[in-house]
Amino acid sequence: MQPIIETKRLYSRQEIVSRDSNVVIPNEPGVCAFYFKEIPGDTPTGRC
Repeated sequence: MQPIIETKRLYSRQEIVSRDSNVVIPNEPGVCAFYFKEIPGDTPTGRC
């Protein structure tokens, strides 16, 4: 859990989805984490 919480670098959505991006998403099993300033739209949060 610590590597997710204490990551050295966070990438913006634009950096990840941009065709010009040099951000490489590993092609291997693992954990991805997404951070939001506000919970998007109608995302269910009842069991959080």
